[in-house]
Amino acid sequence: MPNKTRPIEKFASAVAKCSNEGAVYGKCIVADYNNVYKDKCLTEFLRLKNCYLVSQVCLCLIRLWVLIIGLQAAYKRL
Repeated sequence: MPNKTRPIEKFASAVAKCSNEGAVYGKCIVADYNNVYKDKCLTEFLRLKNCYLVSQVCLCLIRLWVLIIGLQAAYKRL
């Protein structure tokens, strides 16, 4: 049975893939950190969020593809 990936590992993987978006969002917040308010850097945040979601979807699709290939190989051995 394959090892389960812990949620923090998934998050770390997504963060690594979205470092540019994270840096832009962080710079936006830090630019005027004494005046942070809701939706201050909404555009930057949404780009970062989208990057996280896309990276997780890609990871799921890769896992699904590996599973299908494995099932096909097992079926051929029958």
